[in-house]
Amino acid sequence: MFKYSEIREENEKKAREYGKEIVDLIAEKNYEGAFAVIDDFDNGWTREDYSELAEMIEMYKEYNNMEISLYDDAEIPDITYKDGSKYERECFILNEENNTLFYDIDLLPSDLTLMLKFVYNNGMYEVVFCDVHQM
Repeated sequence: MFKYSEIREENEKKAREYGKEIVDLIAEKNYEGAFAVIDDFDNGWTREDYSELAEMIEMYKEYNNMEISLYDDAEIPDITYKDGSKYERECFILNEENNTLFYDIDLLPSDLTLMLKFVYNNGMYEVVFCDVHQM
């Protein structure tokens, strides 16, 4: 949880710090620690489900012969799409009606994406785990 700012970039910076911490904990296979950083859960997940998520990610990595790097150690692919846009590891979307900030971050070099949202509540942003899915 972190304090809301009127400046969107400051909220994104703080959200990125949470994302980085969670990515690093997942890369280190500390799923219980990753879930401990999170305030709330969506899509049927609960704090107790960290072992289920760990099993799912570890099986996926093994089956696809992939790993997940620490946030700062990940090599960012240099991809240019047909429309000229470049690959971006992270994506922020702000729902201005309720100040909810959505944050997707790729778990590189795997093809998994971590989805978080930051829900505005009484001057604070709550960190909510949404999902991990294949890109």
